[in-house]
Amino acid sequence: MKDTFLNSIRIKKTYLFAMEKQRKFSDIPFEILLTWRYFVEALKIIRNEKLWVGFWKYGWVTAILIIAGGIVGIQFLLGIGDLFRSIWSGSSSDEAGIVTFGHQLENFLGGLFLVGSYKYVILILGEVLVFHLVRRTIEMLGGEK
Repeated sequence: MKDTFLNSIRIKKTYLFAMEKQRKFSDIPFEILLTWRYFVEALKIIRNEKLWVGFWKYGWVTAILIIAGGIVGIQFLLGIGDLFRSIWSGSSSDEAGIVTFGHQLENFLGGLFLVGSYKYVILILGEVLVFHLVRRTIEMLGGEK
């Protein structure tokens, strides 16, 4: 599995060197397929080598996930309450109620992950996950355990 991964990296470097000289619009579908192939290979390596093992040894990650999960859960419940309250508020017609519901749903879903600090929590935890996977991959390729 390791040799296949290293050979695919060599093939990609050769391909990229050749493509630096000349780029064509018709190469885009090939690049998309090549990217998809490497994505599938990477998932197989992650699954077969169990690169996620040891991620939960970072105790502060668990604490942040529990706190963030609690905050997101509370905000989700409050948002659902506001959403249903807006539906049951006295609207003059069914069309106005549907428009109000759509507007409230858009505000709720947009505010859940895009507004506030949730995006930063996701970025920080994603960075820790990527660091862990890279470290485990380097250990795997180097033959360490």
